[in-house]
Amino acid sequence: MKKSILLFCILLFICASLYAVDYKIGDEGPAGGIIFYDKGEYSDGWRYLEAAPADLWIVDGVPALDLTFDEYYADEYYQVFGYFRKDASSNNMFVNGKETLGSYSKAEELTGTGIGAGKKNTELLAKAMGDKTYYTMGAKKVVYASKLCYDLVFNGFDDWFLPSKDELNLLYVNLCKNNLGDFDEDSYWSSSETDFSADYAWRQQFYGGGQQSYGTRDYAHRIRPIRAF
Repeated sequence: MKKSILLFCILLFICASLYAVDYKIGDEGPAGGIIFYDKGEYSDGWRYLEAAPADLWIVDGVPALDLTFDEYYADEYYQVFGYFRKDASSNNMFVNGKETLGSYSKAEELTGTGIGAGKKNTELLAKAMGDKTYYTMGAKKVVYASKLCYDLVFNGFDDWFLPSKDELNLLYVNLCKNNLGDFDEDSYWSSSETDFSADYAWRQQFYGGGQQSYGTRDYAHRIRPIRAF
């Protein structure tokens, strides 16, 4: 019995090796997007990063990547990062619910900037801010970038997320600068809060030199979802 199980495992490994796909930067990914990063080996459940083939926007109230929809509604491309606070009158907070960061803050409770951080960032932001987030110091609430990526379903895949600061830069360097991905000459949101103030988050220009900077979280920028596999 043990020999049969061992033989089955060996055959399964051989089959997986034979049919494994090695992707290159610029290849079409399994979700119909574009491969823009390969870390060289599988770890933590992924090796590649795949960018959605278009910017996210809202069609009939739902996040979508509909490439055929009339761009008359182009304003729907732009969404805020959103403020996290307990109520409309309180100060802005980091995703871990604190107004200022200190040595007591745990990295796993905060958004990160590195490659591989975007998925966790998106989940933290969506969990903290819920369906809608504050847009101003008043009571007005709106949909926001990370939740739209978190809710996106495209080509049967529902594991999209908003890229971290460094992942966003890879999109610019590996795709946009090589005329891949159909990016607009505009600014795009990352999923990374700044570490000095809960009022700001990181963004990047997809034109000129691709400058990264921080902007107040009520700015409306474009969104390009990605996924890891």
